[in-house]
Amino acid sequence: MVLLLCEINKLSLFTVLPTKDDSNVPHTPGNNGGHNIVVAIRQGDPEAISKLYDQYAGVLFGFINRIVDDPFIAESVLQHSFILIWKGLAMYEPEKERLLTWMLKITMRVSINALPETGTVNKADTGISDLQYLNDAISLVFFKGLSLQDAAEKLEVPLDVLIPKMKKAFKQLDGGLS
Repeated sequence: MVLLLCEINKLSLFTVLPTKDDSNVPHTPGNNGGHNIVVAIRQGDPEAISKLYDQYAGVLFGFINRIVDDPFIAESVLQHSFILIWKGLAMYEPEKERLLTWMLKITMRVSINALPETGTVNKADTGISDLQYLNDAISLVFFKGLSLQDAAEKLEVPLDVLIPKMKKAFKQLDGGLS
């Protein structure tokens, strides 16, 4: 947390986030706290980034650790993710999605990029179609909460086959959505 705040403070020394007119954003019980923190950060409140971290770090760390399956790497990914989140808050549009959803998208990208490039991808290695394979892998990791290692065992494929396939799928998905 201290390292993260030092990095953000270095970045914010001469940087002010552009403000948006947040008065028309609909407030619902599910996004009110996140909305208030975003407004405070945009207005330059020095304590707001700490509040954002305190409120969301645990959830994001758990999400990251399920992907990278290594607490040391997960901590590094979490710090990098928060720096990107802080830099991107000027572009966040609360009327389009909840803050946590937006933060999870950023965190997922950083997590996938932190995975090692290993193995080769070959349909013969898995014995199932690419689409079915990726659907099963994503379902196991993101919806059932399995680690990549556990998902690989359940799919009966080597971890070094699963990782590059998932990285490729997420990069294609990310490119198709942007």
